[in-house]
Amino acid sequence: GQSPFFLNYGFHPAIPLARELDVPAPAAKAFVRSYNDRMDEAKHLLEAAQQRTIEYYNRGKKDTTFKPGDSVLLSTKNLRQLATGPRKLLPRWVGPYPVKRMVGQAAAELVLPSNMRIHPTFHVSLLRPYRAAPDTLVTNGSNISSGNPGTSPDGPPPVDWLNNEPLYSVERILDYR
Repeated sequence: GQSPFFLNYGFHPAIPLARELDVPAPAAKAFVRSYNDRMDEAKHLLEAAQQRTIEYYNRGKKDTTFKPGDSVLLSTKNLRQLATGPRKLLPRWVGPYPVKRMVGQAAAELVLPSNMRIHPTFHVSLLRPYRAAPDTLVTNGSNISSGNPGTSPDGPPPVDWLNNEPLYSVERILDYR
């Protein structure tokens, strides 16, 4: 690697201890050797720490790849423009949507409904494989999951927030504060 100083100015900074000493004092030469040894050890330890950090980060990561035609759920994390109510009431995952193709190794292009009007390519961290189950909730041809693929949420079904049409209405208000 290169130091930031070298990248800015095109030459390495003049460090007084890095120069060869023409002084016959053996203590001065020993000090320079000791300094250089400590710097080399510090560089080695920093590289080892960086390697451990990379290994630790990659331990929890898995290479998720999808094939064309696979069904996936899409995270609503970045789909705020489609929400009509409070974000915390939205489902965490919507779909399933079929994968059209993989774009590189880390992104997938989905076949989305025309009413979504968003770019169809998403990073694989925003996608989750869809596993069909008999108790999956189907709303207007689009399944909505509670965050756990293959399970239905407890309580009433969520509002179909993509089309802005509620699927259920309030019969009466039981209490208020």
